[in-house]
Amino acid sequence: MSELKGKNVFISGVSKGIGKAIAIKLAKEGCNIFGLSRTKVDLEKLQDELKPFNIYNKFFAVDVGDYYNLKSTLEPFLKETKIDILVNNAGIGMFKNLIEYSYEEFDRVIKTNLYGVFNLTHLILPSMIEQEFGDIIFISSLAGKNVNAGGTAYSATKFALTGFAHSLMLEVRQYNIRVCLVHPGSVDTDLIGNFNPNINREKILKPEDVAEGILTFLKLPRRAMLSEFEIRPTNPK
Repeated sequence: MSELKGKNVFISGVSKGIGKAIAIKLAKEGCNIFGLSRTKVDLEKLQDELKPFNIYNKFFAVDVGDYYNLKSTLEPFLKETKIDILVNNAGIGMFKNLIEYSYEEFDRVIKTNLYGVFNLTHLILPSMIEQEFGDIIFISSLAGKNVNAGGTAYSATKFALTGFAHSLMLEVRQYNIRVCLVHPGSVDTDLIGNFNPNINREKILKPEDVAEGILTFLKLPRRAMLSEFEIRPTNPK
């Protein structure tokens, strides 16, 4: 079983939903938690919640889709701190027919959900290759496998993420870096409210369920890599 205590974790979209659940789950394991979100107030609330775990944490209020701002913000930190586990979780969802999208809306979804993944991975991966150790996790969606009307932008990013993650896995496994692509079904987060406001939130997944699946992956022996998995509500109706 892989030992997690003392590992440095970086999570995008860390202040809410799945990202926050992963942060708390790994803090309980003794990991140091770092991450980013666009909202400083939410990051401060998370820092308060992490205090009982006596771990080191640092957060950045920055847009993951803005490469050059992200780079200038994180580079001093990354020179001093080597990341062992990267969780690419940040994502936004807009659900409407294509003809109803403005260019700016479509662009925002692509920049956050796809460019954001490139931006953060591109900054952190070199040190993982240098140390020949790391885990990179991508939070995708079943919308990356199944299409829905109104999902042109969101599904486009999630289908693209599959190719990105699987290609990256083949590039970096020689450096003892594991890559895991996670496809959650309906999860009780703000995003599901945008997609289906009438869904029965008592019957769908909680963010903590997804975090538990990720913990299982991370605790596998280093010789084993769970490269992809789906996690769905048992009976969402």
